[in-house]
Formats: sequence, structure tokens, C-alpha cells
Amino acid sequence: MQKALDLETINETYFRGWAEWKPMGVNGTGLKGYAVPFDEWPAEVKQYYRYDPEGAEKLLDEAGYPRGADGIRFRTVLNHLDRWDLAFRELVADYWGKIGIGIEIREMDGSNFGAIIRERTYEGVIDSNPGYEWNPLGQIAWFKSDSGWNPPNVQDPVYDAMVEAAQAATTIEEQQKLIIEADMYVIKNHWYIWGGRAPQFNVNQPWLIGYNGEMQMGNMDFNGVFARLWIDQALKKEMGF
Repeated sequence: MQKALDLETINETYFRGWAEWKPMGVNGTGLKGYAVPFDEWPAEVKQYYRYDPEGAEKLLDEAGYPRGADGIRFRTVLNHLDRWDLAFRELVADYWGKIGIGIEIREMDGSNFGAIIRERTYEGVIDSNPGYEWNPLGQIAWFKSDSGWNPPNVQDPVYDAMVEAAQAATTIEEQQKLIIEADMYVIKNHWYIWGGRAPQFNVNQPWLIGYNGEMQMGNMDFNGVFARLWIDQALKKEMGF
């Protein structure tokens, strides 16, 4: 399914060149020292993240999923959070349809979406957000067996031990090394399908003072920044508002 996605073309067309299409691990490459850029991945690993629909079909044949009389190999579900980009999911589903995978997109609100992840009751695949530039220890802990947010429902004692070792590291250098190892373990095991990373844009009026584009002031603190902003009333009036 990963090899069926033409990430570079999707970026150039759908995202108008704004996305970061090169695959990443669960850590974003903006976290210098905590992740390995795609260009430096081993060739054996990179080949499974490159667009190759013929190779994708070959892998499906070898895995025992031949095309049926209707051209479909198997059908599955893509569980979609309604506040995210539905059109992009439809585009991805079309790519998968070309290699014989029938996709039903199930759109749901945040409450139901969060519930099926926490309770691990969904079928098929689910929206998620690898490549997110956040606390790297928190990122790799997502896929730990006892994590409350573990979209692929990974239950891997080897990976659990890797995360715990990184959490127990006593130096930054040791922590970076162990996080990179855990990140590459996720990449090699294909616990997610990389679809590219699109930017978000923040737009504000020039009379809003003290804002520098912050999204969070801490872990999931989206609102704390508002206490540190103020309005330049004189500038606002000068501009006719």
C-alpha cells in the first residue's frame, strides 16, 4: 500500500509543492539529531517507500492476495477524522484502488474517532499523524503497548524495551541514539503508511502583537499563547479598523 502512493506527484499537484513528501519516521526530520532523513535510510528500507505500483502488485501476489474477477484483491476500511482533509483520503483511496484494494472511507467525529483508537476496536486502517515535530520521547511512546494513543495497535515487547531504554537515558547523546533506533524500528516494520506532511498556515492582523506563529505553549496547550498577546489599538485605528 505504501509503494502504491506517488508521493512526489501528490505533492506537486494536490499540495502545490508545499508538502514534505519524502517519508519520515514517527519523529519529524525537523528534530535535528533525533531522526534519520529519508535520503540516509538504508537502500533496503527505502525501496518499500518509493512509488512502484508494479512492485506493489508483486508483493500483494506473493502475500496471497490475487485479483478477483472484479479486479479487487481485498477490501478494507479507512477510518477518517472529519476535521481532516477528506479529499486527500479520497485521492489515496484511488491510488490503492489501482492496485486492487477496495477502500471504504468511514468519516467520524472526534469523540468516536478517539474512542475507537483508545479501545482499539476499528477495522482496517486509521488516520494518524507521524512526522509530527513534537517531544521525541512522546512520539516514540505512541506505539508502545500500553500507550493510550497507539493507532496501529502495536504490541511488540522488543519495541517496548527500546522506548523504555530511551526514556531512562541519562544523557542527551544516549537519548538521541536510542530514539533514532526506535524510530528506524518503526520505519522498518511499516506500522504506518506515509502520505506526506502538509504545512499549516497561521494568518493574523498586523495589530496583533506578541504572536510569532506558536501553535502550542506546551504539551497540547493550544490556548496559553492567547494570554501573552495584545492589540495595538492605535495601529488598528490607523489602518481603518
